[in-house]
Amino acid sequence: MSDAFLSFISEIVPLTNEVKETIARKITVVSYPRKTILLREGEFHQHLYFVKKGILRTYVIRDTEEKTSLFFMENDFLVSSYRFVNEPSREYIEVVEDAELVEIKYDDLLESYDSCPEMNYVARVILERHFFRVYNRLISLLQLQAAERYAMLLKEQPDLFQRVPLSHIASYIGIRKESLSRIRRLLK
Repeated sequence: MSDAFLSFISEIVPLTNEVKETIARKITVVSYPRKTILLREGEFHQHLYFVKKGILRTYVIRDTEEKTSLFFMENDFLVSSYRFVNEPSREYIEVVEDAELVEIKYDDLLESYDSCPEMNYVARVILERHFFRVYNRLISLLQLQAAERYAMLLKEQPDLFQRVPLSHIASYIGIRKESLSRIRRLLK
């Protein structure tokens, strides 16, 4: 059982002990070493993950280059958006830093909506937060220059720079690693 996971959910909506026990039976705590690929393009995502410890990223491959779309850190939920429309993933999920995850099978999650109505509200809140995050990411890519995206990331998630390879940060910002080095020198 994962107290961190249940505590996080309880902050969204109060849970009875019975609901907590039901959820606890459906989750598994798993550890993955860095560089583990949890999902590949073309596969169907079978799980929802809650990050207890570590960092994951989603990315796509374009012309043999990896393009990082999002990072997921402690207390983030991660499920491929393609799962919601029952389509194969167009992205990869990789463990960037050794991770401890709470894992729930997607089918068990769907079942919990019937057995624990509170989970419908929890899922809605998580999806709203995820939508807001993805939308903000899109707006930053459309409105901001690379140096501004770098500065924003440094301000909002400074520890990411200590925990993630610069090549991943560069691809997240939408530039090459060499360009990131120039931006870092200019902003010092």
